[in-house]
Amino acid sequence: MRPGEKLYEELLIGEDTTGTDHPRIFKTSEPVLAYEELIAALERFEKAIANNDLTEVQEMLHATVEGYAPGSATAAAAPGTDEWQPQSQTLH
Repeated sequence: MRPGEKLYEELLIGEDTTGTDHPRIFKTSEPVLAYEELIAALERFEKAIANNDLTEVQEMLHATVEGYAPGSATAAAAPGTDEWQPQSQTLH
């Protein structure tokens, strides 16, 4: 095994899985938004991002992503800019 290589791949989000012909491959059915609902949600999401409205973004994620749970950290635009900057993951 090479450094950083995964022992297994976890791709299923839901807990309602069913088996396949292969003993180590499973499948699940997950909810899907209708195309019209998806387009409306994406437009609303894009507007919330443009307005830097974190509350609206989180509400959108709660409404459209089953099992969404926000992290404890909040993201914000870098001081003096309208551009989002990721929080540093550097250990001190």
